[in-house]
Amino acid sequence: MQPESVKASMKLIRITFIIGILFPVLLFISCSSVPELNKHTEREYPDRTERSKHSLLEIQLQNILKKEEFIHTIPSIIVMSADYGDTIFSHQSDLLVRPASTQKLITAAAALKILNPEFNFRTVLYRSGDIRDGVLEGDILVKGYGDPLLSMSDMKSMIESLTLFGIRKINGNIIIDDSYFDDVQWPTGWMWDDEPFAFAPYISALSVNSNVVTFSIERTIESDTSVSIQVLPPSTHIQYHFSAKQGTDHRNNEITILPDHTTSRNRYLITGNPKNARLPRRFTVTVRDPSMFAGFLFLEILTENGIDVSGSVLRGKKDDTSLPLVQINTPIGMVLHAMNKDSNNLAAESVWKTISAELFGPPGTGDGGSRAIQKVMEQFGVFTTNARFADGSGVSFYNLITPRMLAELLYRVHEEPEIFKYFYESLAILGVDGTLIRRGIHSGAQGRVRAKTGTLTGTSTLSGYIETIFGEKLIFVMMFQNFTLPTGRYRQIQDEICEILIRFNREASVLTTPLRNASHYYR
Repeated sequence: MQPESVKASMKLIRITFIIGILFPVLLFISCSSVPELNKHTEREYPDRTERSKHSLLEIQLQNILKKEEFIHTIPSIIVMSADYGDTIFSHQSDLLVRPASTQKLITAAAALKILNPEFNFRTVLYRSGDIRDGVLEGDILVKGYGDPLLSMSDMKSMIESLTLFGIRKINGNIIIDDSYFDDVQWPTGWMWDDEPFAFAPYISALSVNSNVVTFSIERTIESDTSVSIQVLPPSTHIQYHFSAKQGTDHRNNEITILPDHTTSRNRYLITGNPKNARLPRRFTVTVRDPSMFAGFLFLEILTENGIDVSGSVLRGKKDDTSLPLVQINTPIGMVLHAMNKDSNNLAAESVWKTISAELFGPPGTGDGGSRAIQKVMEQFGVFTTNARFADGSGVSFYNLITPRMLAELLYRVHEEPEIFKYFYESLAILGVDGTLIRRGIHSGAQGRVRAKTGTLTGTSTLSGYIETIFGEKLIFVMMFQNFTLPTGRYRQIQDEICEILIRFNREASVLTTPLRNASHYYR
């Protein structure tokens, strides 16, 4: 039997041995696990904090994109700050999509950059020959320089001004000069079956009355089986034929109007059942060869004002011997107003060819407009590889841009105050005017959104600027395409997004990489 002192010593040795073995193990576990926990916490906690800051806006917009409207539809959205240049939200913003009429924003920016805000679109009357005793021994030449807003009242004012020169008779012709543009009257990518709708007018350097006429059709007082037809503005250059249909088939009942190209360039075939059709009706339709249409209107107004013309309407060109008589000017601001607020396609195409004519020399062409746009986008610092610019209005299905590209352009224009004023004022105001007059009424976004709408078959777009309730100006581009549902459902979603954006609070949101510094899409 061992003494108690020896047993105590052996017990102490065993305890020491166990501690000696366990301590390094515990130390290793302690050193490896505790720092890793701290490292994990330091890495994840800021991310969770940032996610919580920007999640409200992001969750709201992502929830919208989960709507049934987007099950088979491509939504592309980007939101950035006009004040700071930061991207706030982006979803598929690098896809190439059809801009529809938001293409007009690109056209407007290029026009202000190339033509400058003081530019005027002109229509000029010239004469050849001398004036003797109230008789002009020569021709009157009407030359158009791309003014899309020349009205009937403008034309009457020009003719009234001729009395200041004492002209009562013209021993010559009315010469029409539309050589400032080429003779391609429809841009590439426009649909043949869009004729004769007024949104697809024929393009000419000499235009009047938006290159359209209006047919007013109603039943006659004497009989409900016949109709009376009035053409506005009245012109012998516009002809029509009415063919009455009978029967109960609703397809035969309704009045239709189509261009008849078999006998005349400006002859229309009107059909329907006067007894059962919805009447009265008004149809506004396009006019082929609009410059000759303008020439015949000019001739007829001259006659109405007591000025006799011995000749006829001919096409020609101004030469160096032509002397100016009267000039009508239309400021670029008015043209951009019509183009963007009212989405006037004739205005956009006229601007498109005008920038070509001014930059590369007449005649202005569609190809020249495309090259001018590329040049201006480079000047703005916007990279356009893979983009395609087919027209100035966005009617063409060949246009392809990315939402990010358009957002960057809107940002660059915002940074140039000398042109931004005109650009911004040309945009429609939500719930107030233009194409946005009936949208966002009584909403928080009413009056805070300045934007351009866009609509094609299966495409709905909205792009522009929005003032938040916290005083920050945002840029947004929304492009929804490839849908068969009613377009109105997508417009409602756009308005809903605007309602969300006006409440964007920079203090409660984290912003992503500035576009101007880090995006690989821009130089």
